[in-house]
Amino acid sequence: MHMSTTGRAIVVGAGVAGLTAGYRLREYGYSVTVLEQAPHLGGRMGTVSQGGFRHDLGALWMGGSYQAAVRLLEELGLNSAAIKTSNIFGIYRDGETHRFNSTELDKDLAVTELLSPEAKLRAGALLQDVGAASKHLVADDFSAAQAWDTESARSYALRRLDEELHDYLVEPIVSGMSFTSSDKVSAAMLLFLTKIFVGAMAFNFETGLVALPERLAQDLHVETNARVERVQEDTDRVHVRWRDQTGAERTEQAEVCVVAVQAPLVPGLLPHLTQAQQEYLSTVTYARDVFVHFGVDEPPAEPAWFVLVPQCEHPDLNYVSFDHHRAPGRAPEGKGLMRVGFRNKWCADRWQLDDAGVAANALSTLRAVFPDLADHIEDHQEMAFVGRNEHALLQRGPGDATRLRHFQDGLDPHSRIQLAGDFLSWSVIDAALATGESAARSAHRAVTERQP
Repeated sequence: MHMSTTGRAIVVGAGVAGLTAGYRLREYGYSVTVLEQAPHLGGRMGTVSQGGFRHDLGALWMGGSYQAAVRLLEELGLNSAAIKTSNIFGIYRDGETHRFNSTELDKDLAVTELLSPEAKLRAGALLQDVGAASKHLVADDFSAAQAWDTESARSYALRRLDEELHDYLVEPIVSGMSFTSSDKVSAAMLLFLTKIFVGAMAFNFETGLVALPERLAQDLHVETNARVERVQEDTDRVHVRWRDQTGAERTEQAEVCVVAVQAPLVPGLLPHLTQAQQEYLSTVTYARDVFVHFGVDEPPAEPAWFVLVPQCEHPDLNYVSFDHHRAPGRAPEGKGLMRVGFRNKWCADRWQLDDAGVAANALSTLRAVFPDLADHIEDHQEMAFVGRNEHALLQRGPGDATRLRHFQDGLDPHSRIQLAGDFLSWSVIDAALATGESAARSAHRAVTERQP
């Protein structure tokens, strides 16, 4: 892409959507400043290190089916640093973990003892529907999935599949990748998650998923601990009022601005939004996430990198990720790192609990399903790390695609201020960065349209 203009751009938010927007705006020729409220960049793709263990703060992997992400990695020269993630995952039932290879799921489902023969015969309908809906399940626009957004994932599964497939396949996939129950999630979201999860190789980076945000930010000016208060547009400028890490108020001007923060935070920044737009954004729902990493001096025997726990088996325990299998660099040589994740209610109920209390609660909950693993952690534990995400994953309920389309139709495509973020699409890396690219294009077009 050739640079075609000069001027200044401000991006609000240093998650992958905002940093992708900043990267593209710099290619268009802008001098880019990124303002991030947190003390670190990357958002839910952040990674922190502690005692030789690396902790990914949100996303755990990137999918080979992520077309926008794969193109961007190749462009950045990061594809050579990508490492294949183990494709072995498990689903727990009646005291046993049944394992699958996500790249050969159709074959593994045919022989697994997780499901009855009758359920296996019906399982193909899910893959058929994913194929039929595929062209509508696009990364950068959830609203394109309106035709498949008329019922919940639970309602779809009970109508199209059966109760057993719902309990031991649909619900674990939905809950494991949205942190909430299948009756609150759209069938469109189930189909999208199945599309990106099945068949494609997953990958990671040894230094953590933060490798992508860090590379995007390499040539940008990023201000962390920066609290943006107001973004306004006049005929030829955007005015951004913010406070730096000392609390000093600053007002700056730019030709364009991309706002890439979670939906409920947007109305407070953009006073020009209509009441209907503000109401829509304030009602976009995210699951809170509280997770615990346990570092041990000896890895447990489990060969899968990810084990899903169906809600019918336990109401709170969602999954266990064996991160030492997920990618090199997560645990020191010969050691293990497990991430224990929970459903939304468990997380919300413990949001205010201190880290020691969360870790103790997590181990107690884990013991109810995997007593041997809990014993192993107690016997070999070196550390515990507690992470919290206020806006972890979107809760896309039935009808959300239509509501999103109405919101999008009311936005000004010619504005110098453009929006980016997963609330315009799905809570996956590919969708977030695709919206960042789209926002940068639209903001730049708003400038070039006005040039003589």
